[in-house]
Amino acid sequence: MSLRAQVERLLGVPVVAWRPVTGGGWSTAVRGVAELAGGGTVFAKMGEVRGTIEAIRAECAIYPLVSGPFVPRLVAADPSVPVLVVEDLSDATWPPPWTPELLAGLERLFDELAATRAPDGLPALADRVGEAGAWELVAADRGPLLATGLISAGWLGRALPALLEAQAAAPTAGDRLLHFDVRSDNLCFRDGRALLVDWNHAVAGDPRWDRLCMVHTIQMEGGPSVRELAPEPEPGILAWIAGYFAARAGLPPPAAAPRVRGFQRAQLEVVLPWAAEVLGLPAP
Repeated sequence: MSLRAQVERLLGVPVVAWRPVTGGGWSTAVRGVAELAGGGTVFAKMGEVRGTIEAIRAECAIYPLVSGPFVPRLVAADPSVPVLVVEDLSDATWPPPWTPELLAGLERLFDELAATRAPDGLPALADRVGEAGAWELVAADRGPLLATGLISAGWLGRALPALLEAQAAAPTAGDRLLHFDVRSDNLCFRDGRALLVDWNHAVAGDPRWDRLCMVHTIQMEGGPSVRELAPEPEPGILAWIAGYFAARAGLPPPAAAPRVRGFQRAQLEVVLPWAAEVLGLPAP
């Protein structure tokens, strides 16, 4: 059954017009905007390969748990397909470019998230970080990272012990709500207020992670530098983020996100020198 037909089934309303949505993000999920009989539009997405199926099923489970002014309205969900339907945000402002007004809205978002207690039922940040892996994956197999040409074997041999030590000390404990995937393709603004989509990675933990996982992408998109946006980063968190990209940038692309490795490499090019600087290591 097509995504359009799934929307009609879940909402019990005919879809009179359908606009596929492409671009904006790295997932191969099927996405589109449906115009409904009687007026109104909704956004829908459906998973068809393993990675997108898992992500949308996770989001179907998490979405009813999270709430706040930064969460778009949930319209319908069916994890068995899986398909998710939310309010249409086509008329919102999606960065880049990053204007002072949008950056101010982003600051308010981080403050709101840090003030929001995570609902019961969300995974713990510590578990998610441990499952994902970072520099320990590089230590087990240095080949993919060295194949990127971004660092030398000598630099990695000298820096890896300090990176592993810093990563192990990264603070994760907390009861705050983290989106844990804040990026411009998951973030829009309406009337100055930030709205976050793609909640499948949401966790409970230390709120500092959302900011540090985001700011390097703003620099990549022509906004202020990471040093302006996060002048006093927590070293352990920054080390883990650099390790996350270091462990993945040189791997073959996953079927559910065939273009993501290039994006991860670009992120590593910003985050790794920053982490090295903060930890007092030589530049890679």
